Amino acid sequence: MKQRRRNRQLFFILLLALGLRIPLLSGSFWLDEAAQALESSRPLWQQFDIIPDFQPPLIHLLTHFALYVSSQEWWLRLISALIPGLITIWAVYKIGHRFFSKRTGNLASLLLATNSFHVFYSQELRPYSLPAMWASLSWLCLLNLTCKNKNEKQVISHKAKSWPHWLGYILLTTAGLYSSYLYPFLIVSQLTYILLTQKKNLQKKFLFFKFKSMNHTLKSFFTSLVVATFLFAPWIPTFFKQLKAGQALRQTIPGWEEVVSLTQVKALPLTVGKFVFGISNLELNHFYLIPTGLLTLLLLGLSGYLFYQFKKDKIKIKPIIITTTWFVVPLITSWLVSFLVPVVRPKRLLFLLPALYLLIATLIDLSLNHLNQLKQDKQKSLVKLSAITLLIILFALNLFSLSQYYLKPKFQRENWQSLYSEIQTRFPEKQTIAIFSFSQPFAPWRWYNQEHFPSLATGYNNIEQVPQLTSTLKPIFDYDFV
Repeated sequence: MKQRRRNRQLFFILLLALGLRIPLLSGSFWLDEAAQALESSRPLWQQFDIIPDFQPPLIHLLTHFALYVSSQEWWLRLISALIPGLITIWAVYKIGHRFFSKRTGNLASLLLATNSFHVFYSQELRPYSLPAMWASLSWLCLLNLTCKNKNEKQVISHKAKSWPHWLGYILLTTAGLYSSYLYPFLIVSQLTYILLTQKKNLQKKFLFFKFKSMNHTLKSFFTSLVVATFLFAPWIPTFFKQLKAGQALRQTIPGWEEVVSLTQVKALPLTVGKFVFGISNLELNHFYLIPTGLLTLLLLGLSGYLFYQFKKDKIKIKPIIITTTWFVVPLITSWLVSFLVPVVRPKRLLFLLPALYLLIATLIDLSLNHLNQLKQDKQKSLVKLSAITLLIILFALNLFSLSQYYLKPKFQRENWQSLYSEIQTRFPEKQTIAIFSFSQPFAPWRWYNQEHFPSLATGYNNIEQVPQLTSTLKPIFDYDFV
């Protein structure tokens, strides 16, 4: 009966998540999505020739094979983004239920299901939802191998039966590495978790760990990382070529670095802010500052209360250690690396959003579970009110930002499909030419135009190249409309 009830709860949460992600799924591709679709539509042998796109190749391959079935927007997003988004929610539910508590699993998965930031990138034909799926699944796999469940029983108790799960962890980690260049920061968090929880089984000698003295779990984990790194090694030369091309682009186009990354001062607060407030534009006004202050106050209050209970009664805080490690370590390490190579943007760190909600749900659950430890009714009421208020604010923010996304076009993607349809309706194809002051026609135009309208790209020009520009534009005089 309990299992059936859990299955019904999970089904409802996934159905809700799917329902929230269907609207706008078939909307127009914007610039980056159209570029992704065009790149993936090339022959299979060219899918590894992606030097200009600073991404690993898995999203290209996945979209390439999806195009064999259909080129519709909803289909490509379904395969590359929506299904990974739903699987991420499933993994969060399982992690919460299996290792933390029923309440934690329900709250974290519901918050993730209704978060507009996750909804948006579950509809984005780019590699953001995909690494978030691998990250959640790999954490679920790793916890199965190294952590006892909420009933204090080892999920995989026999060493002989663990090798298929370690193989699964290797494959998930490899897939993550081939999905995002920020995935190694997640691996650092898992390494940190292993070192924190297995430190009793580590023996140090001259600052080096002795592999022979490690237990089965440690040996299996480090071996898995070595194998996953070996499987990713063939792509490393291409990564350095992409890195070199990116550095050249930043030097060629002034301001490009500000486009693709954030300043160090903004990076951390904006990432957390987008996770909480979703796709809404963050501004320094009372509408955002008041909820931010309340959330910060409530989180600090519940954290302080649990720290006090831990010091007093030795409550179990392993769930907090796991979720904090998963969220904080990649966030800080990626931010530090950004001083050398600018990489931090909220969408690229989407794989940390499940950890944030698991952490918040754990704080709420532990606070409510230890109300009996308090002697005064006023203290109990205050803790309970704080936990419930925190939950209400988070769900309210989710619902508000979702309504913004659905109802206001400025929060949606550029509607190139509608623009092209309007041009097609108003202007005759044979008498009209489109001009782009770029090295080639913009990707959405190429995707939707399919060579119906002739196009002309002028490239980059300055005032000294006006005579050349005159000859470049000469073909437009053969058309009635420009």
